[in-house]
Amino acid sequence: MRSELEGAPRGRPLRPAPWRGAVRGIALASALALAALASSCEDDADECGDCGDAGPTKVTFTDVDLDVRTAVLYRGFRNEDCAKKQVCVGTPDVLLGDARWQDPEAYCVLEELVAFAPGRRPFPVGSQSGRRVGTGSDIPDFKVTFEQPVEIPVVVFYYAGSSSDETAANREIVVDDIERANRWFDDLGAGVRLTYRVDGDWDLHSVPPTATDDTAAMRAGCDSDGSAAVRGRPAIYRPSGDQGEPAPINVYYPPKLNSGFMGVHCYPTTPGMGTQVTDPRGTQIAYRNVLFVSFELRSEATLAHEIGHALGLVQPLWGHADWLNLYVPFPGQSGNLMNSGNPDVTNVTIGQIYRMHFDRLSWLNLETSLLAGPLKRDCGANVFEPVPCPPINLRAPGWP
Repeated sequence: MRSELEGAPRGRPLRPAPWRGAVRGIALASALALAALASSCEDDADECGDCGDAGPTKVTFTDVDLDVRTAVLYRGFRNEDCAKKQVCVGTPDVLLGDARWQDPEAYCVLEELVAFAPGRRPFPVGSQSGRRVGTGSDIPDFKVTFEQPVEIPVVVFYYAGSSSDETAANREIVVDDIERANRWFDDLGAGVRLTYRVDGDWDLHSVPPTATDDTAAMRAGCDSDGSAAVRGRPAIYRPSGDQGEPAPINVYYPPKLNSGFMGVHCYPTTPGMGTQVTDPRGTQIAYRNVLFVSFELRSEATLAHEIGHALGLVQPLWGHADWLNLYVPFPGQSGNLMNSGNPDVTNVTIGQIYRMHFDRLSWLNLETSLLAGPLKRDCGANVFEPVPCPPINLRAPGWP
C-alpha cells in the first residue's frame, strides 16, 4: 500500500481510503474515551499550571541558551499518581513537581523521561541512559546534554525541463524546499535535518526529458504494493550510502505524478511487520527510502510532509492530522506537519516527534540504519492511547 496522498491536488477532493469506513467504525466506538485522554490536564500542562507544584524535581540543560524554550515528557510516579503523558515546559530548565521513577507503595508501568528543544535531537533520559541522579524513591534531578539534530541524507532527482532556464528554476525550487523544511524542523523541535552535501552543495541530479524511461518511472510514483519503478533504474536510484555512510532517502521531482497527487511516499502494505527488499549490493533496506513531489501540484510544505511519512508517521489513516482529527481532537491540526495539502507548517506535536525518533517504523530505526538512537519502540496504530508511546496529538502548549 502506498503511504497515500500528501493531499489531493488543490481543487480536487481527497481520494478516500478503501478501508476508511472500517476504521471510522472502530474509532467512533471509542471516541468518547479517546477524547477524554486528549483533553486531560497532562496534555495542557501550561494551562493547568501544576508542573512546578508539590515537589522540586528539576531537569536542567547544559548546552542550550538561557532563553531557549524546552519541553519534557515524563511518564512515571509523580504527585502521588502514575503520570502517563505529562508534558512540562521551561526556559530553559523544567520543573516536574514531585516526580520519582517509583514510589515504595506504588508501581508505575511506565518509567520514561524525554527532553525536547528546538534545533536538538530529542534525548531520552533516565532508566535507559543511566543519567538519573538519585535512587529508589528519592526525588531525582536530571541533567540533559542534547545532541545535534539527526542529519538525514537525501539524494534528489528532478525533472530538468526543456531549457537551461527551466532546469535552473526547477533546481532552485528543490533547494528552497529542502532549506525551508530544515528551518521548520529546527524551529519546531523536530530534531532532524536534511543533508548530503557534495563538495559544499546539495546532492541534486537533473533528469532530462530525453531520458524517457527515467522520467516515466518518476511520474509513476509508488506501485500498489509500495514498490516503485525508480528502483529498477540505476541512473536515478541510490540504494546505499558510501562505505560507512548512512543510506540516503531518494527524493524525486517529476513534472507531475500519474496519480495526480501533490506528493507520495512509498511503504509496504504491512508497515512494521518487517517487510524488506534486498538491493543489488546486498544491503537490507525497506520501502521507505523513496518519495515523490510533483512540480506541478506541490505546496511549499509537500517535501517536509513526505519526510514525516518516511520517519514513521504513516498510521492510521496515513498519519494525516486532518483525517485523525475526524475522530479525536488534534490541536493545531490545520498547521500541522502531517495535515494533508498544507501550504505551511506551524507545529509538530510531541507525540509525532517522539515517533519520528523512537518508533521502529521510522527511517531512522531500520535494522541497518546508522542513524538510530538509544531507544526504539513499537508504537502501533492505537495512536491516541498513552502506551506504549505517547498520544500522537500530545503537545506542549506554548512550545517551542
